[in-house]
Amino acid sequence: MEEGSPIYFVNIGRRDGDDVRIGDRLFTHVVLQYFYEGEVEVQGEGGEWERCLAPGVFVTFPKVHWNYGPPPGKTWSHLWIGLTGKGLERLLDQGMLELRQRGFFLPLRSPQEFHRKVELLMRLSTAESGSPQAKSAVLLLEKVLRMLYQNEPELGRGNPQEKYREALLALGERLHRHPGQLWDFRKQAAALSISYSLFRRNFRDLFSMPPGQFLLKERLEQAQRLLEGTSLPIGKICLQAGFAGGGHFRRMFRQAYGLAPREYRERYRSLDKPKKTETPL
Repeated sequence: MEEGSPIYFVNIGRRDGDDVRIGDRLFTHVVLQYFYEGEVEVQGEGGEWERCLAPGVFVTFPKVHWNYGPPPGKTWSHLWIGLTGKGLERLLDQGMLELRQRGFFLPLRSPQEFHRKVELLMRLSTAESGSPQAKSAVLLLEKVLRMLYQNEPELGRGNPQEKYREALLALGERLHRHPGQLWDFRKQAAALSISYSLFRRNFRDLFSMPPGQFLLKERLEQAQRLLEGTSLPIGKICLQAGFAGGGHFRRMFRQAYGLAPREYRERYRSLDKPKKTETPL
């Protein structure tokens, strides 16, 4: 921390298994919002809603009206750390803590490492201002933000991931756009002229999960979109999302969303996005 440019931690808290939605909230400071269980929807200043499964991170800023929380009938577990002080300007100059018009959820390249650092940050951030612990908290905060905004899961220089990063990012985009296709990740590894084990390790480092889990996540989200936005039969949705059998699809969907596909459609298809909070933080 530079002398004369302090960062202070304010409004720190945690809630587990919470079903409260926050609506039309106007903050007086920047808040790092980290959720590690459940599903979350976020809307900033009347824009489009965005949704993400845990684990995930978004940042709320002052002078913007925010709406966020779990979908109706669901819960989430999250913690938040409020930030204030002139030192935030330095972080903005470094390309961190940028206010986004969309794409609120920040990538977690190393979720376990991120979770460990945030838990430690929660403990250090309650220290008295000016103490060694408080200074350590600011240094740790900068590491946490670099992991989010500079996509740096603390990789060593020359790590093979850097060499294949662009190709893997392009593959991730194709998986997102076409999850229903048949994908052979061993062929993808061969296309990069690397072993499957190296391909899998690099993919996991970049996307926080192995390729098979990433594809399953994309297929479930595709099914979710089709259930909410179309009247297609569930059997056809199962096939379009890339699932070979209905039983496997129903089991995976219930595990991810807590409801069978038919129940999910009945509950959410005709619901408008919520506009008001129930209880503010």
